Amino acid sequence: MKRIFISLICFFLSFASLFAQNYSELDLIGEWNVIEGTGVMGLETLSVNNLSAIHGNYSNQDGGTFKTKTLGDYSIKDIFITSGNIMHIYIVPSSNSTSPTLSRVRIIIKSLESGVLTLSSLDGNSNFTLKKKETTDVASIKAKNTKNNDYYDLQGMKTTNLSKHEVYIHNGKKYINK
Repeated sequence: MKRIFISLICFFLSFASLFAQNYSELDLIGEWNVIEGTGVMGLETLSVNNLSAIHGNYSNQDGGTFKTKTLGDYSIKDIFITSGNIMHIYIVPSSNSTSPTLSRVRIIIKSLESGVLTLSSLDGNSNFTLKKKETTDVASIKAKNTKNNDYYDLQGMKTTNLSKHEVYIHNGKKYINK
């Protein structure tokens, strides 16, 4: 009886792991270009720009783009990932339409490792491998260490005549002329 119970627990845990959510919307930020793909949709690029513009806010803010060979270019209005690593993308046509049609695309995230994203349609007929576009980062910023020997009054005006017991600004600090 104990073995059956342990077997059922192991089966349940392995079954539950199939529906776990392993990825976050934050993992998708950036521009992704298709390097290999099959299927009807013909996905070319996926670009997630601004997470503050998405998550239910269907305004004209730029949440990114969803470009396909067969269906055209779309603006992303919302994107989220649910259990089973299903990515839901709400899109509208990129053209300036007076009443854009809100559509939903659902894609399964198969894997995301080392800047390579593997996607599959829900029916399994379309599969895509995308590579994240490399970005350059600013390693560090060094400020010039320049000292200004000028004196300024409290209104910010440069002055050369320093009166006694007055407050001035010198090298970014308050200075009292004694």
